[in-house]
Amino acid sequence: MVKPNPEIYQLLLNRYHLQASESIFIDDRPANVEEANHVGIHGNLFKGSLDLKLQVGACL
Repeated sequence: MVKPNPEIYQLLLNRYHLQASESIFIDDRPANVEEANHVGIHGNLFKGSLDLKLQVGACL
């Protein structure tokens, strides 16, 4: 499995007993972030460290 296949996100959630709505996924590829969002994970497109701090802070 490889991103952005939705099965890889489900595997991660199931393996580590995570709730999608309580999880954050960070990637620099829009397609990967979109698929994470599609399965209910808070996907964040990485554009740099300052932007990431702002995005993640908004999710908490």
